Order: sequence, then C-alpha cells, then structure tokens
Amino acid sequence: MAHGAGNNTDNQHQGSKSGSFKCRLLGSGTTDSLSSAAQGIDVYAMADYIKIPETEEKVTLETAANLKQGRGKGTQAWKSAYEDVNGALLETEADTQNESAALDARSDIKEVIKKLLLPKDTTDSSHIEEKINEIFGSKEEEKLKQLENAIDDTIIPAGVAQSDNGQRLGNINVEDKLAEILSYYQLRKNKTLVDLKKKLSNTTKITEPKSTEEKEKVCNSKGKDNEDECEKLAKYGCVFNPKGDEGKKCTLSEEAKQKAAGKQTKKQERKMPKQTLQPAILLSFIKPLFCLHFLL
Repeated sequence: MAHGAGNNTDNQHQGSKSGSFKCRLLGSGTTDSLSSAAQGIDVYAMADYIKIPETEEKVTLETAANLKQGRGKGTQAWKSAYEDVNGALLETEADTQNESAALDARSDIKEVIKKLLLPKDTTDSSHIEEKINEIFGSKEEEKLKQLENAIDDTIIPAGVAQSDNGQRLGNINVEDKLAEILSYYQLRKNKTLVDLKKKLSNTTKITEPKSTEEKEKVCNSKGKDNEDECEKLAKYGCVFNPKGDEGKKCTLSEEAKQKAAGKQTKKQERKMPKQTLQPAILLSFIKPLFCLHFLL
C-alpha cells in the first residue's frame, strides 16, 4: 500500500493515525478506519499492481509490460522479480543443453563422476578418464547413446513401484516414480549382497579344510610312534616313518601335504561371486549421473 503521514509518495507500509492520508487497512485498531468520505487520492495495492481509484469506478491492473519493465507507479519490485525468475529459467536452459563431444571432454560428465565416484581430495584427471572407460567402454560419444538406449529399453516388471503393468523405463518421466524404482533396485541389490555373504560364510564354516599343520598334529598324536596305530590313520594321509623324530614317526604323507596346501590356497583365494549388472540396476548409477548433476 502506498500511503504516508501526510504525503502519498512516502510509500509506507502502515499509514499514520492522523493527517489526511489515513489508510488503516493494515492497522489492528478499532478506530480511525476508512471514513465514508472519498480519500481524495488513488490507492494502490500489491506493490502497485492494483489501482483503487478515488472515484466510484472499477479497479484497474497494471499491464504486464509495465510490470516487467518497471514502468508505472512503484513497480520496481515486479521488475526485479521478473528478472530473477527469467534469469533462473535461462540459466537452467543453458545447463541442460546437449553437448556433442568425446566423453572425456564433457564437463558435466566429468563433474558428476568426480563428485559421485572419486575420493573427495582427488585432483588427478586421469582417474576420471579411467572411470569413463570403466562405465562406457570407451570415450566415444556414441557409447553414451548406446548405454542410454539400453537403459531406456529396460522393462520394469509389474509390481515394482506399485505398477500394475510392465513399463519401459524410457517412457517413465515422473520423478517420484523414477525415485521409487531406484529405491526398489537399490534395496534388492543390497539384500542380494547380504544373502550371498551369509551363504558364503555358512558354506565356508562347513567345508573349511584343516591346515597341513593341523593334520600333521593328528598323525603325530594319534599315531603315537606306533606303526600299527599309524596304519589305522592311513585314510587321513598318515604314514609311518621309522627314521622320523621322536614323537613324529607317524607323519603326514607328502601327497597329503600337497592336497592340504592346495585346499588352503583355494580357501584364501575365494572371493564373493561377481554379480552381473542387470540393465535395470544400471539405473542406480547411470540415472544419477545425468539427473543429480543439476542438484549437486
């Protein structure tokens, strides 16, 4: 509201209690409200967008052109708001324009890989190039398109994200729905890893072979330097050596030692099974690569 103590150009938010310009619409008092007499001036509302005439006429609205250019009575706030919003839209449009270049020359891809996949203090750009090759297979622009097509053609089964029917991923444009799908596959992948770890742990406990040293101790202790007792342990790889040291004449055969050593090596080399990265699960990495770039 544009009003003041005695001058309608003061542009005060609250009118005076006295004087000729007593516009009390923003006042909380119970007295001195608008009188029944004409105010003698036009009254403006909403940062001068609405003009309330002093005469018995309809209100008028400032034109969009005047608001955008700051013309008219006190419309600078509208001009500033327009410029801020318009500038943000132009900036977003520029950010989302497609780039045509080798992938290692794409600033958007490099920036996202750096933020999402590399240690915080990494400065060596060669690590970014390594990740690009790891993800896309090469730096060629066409590789990105191939991967995008493969992801878009992935069919999301019915039941995922409360969907009644199977849907092509590329046809889903609702962000909330994509977020639900992403969460589903992330949770399923994590559960699969946990289940595999438990299964591997249980299998290892059941099949874990004894070491060569442990088997040797069994031969020594149960064979008791007695040839007959040692022969009873032949199925465990024990053989009797009359020239052996005291307490170690019943010993593990060389063949049994080699077998035990081989099993121990395999145990140490055992790793988690390598998972196949299904196209749908690629969503958990590739989509953030292009979507989260604008949020980071």
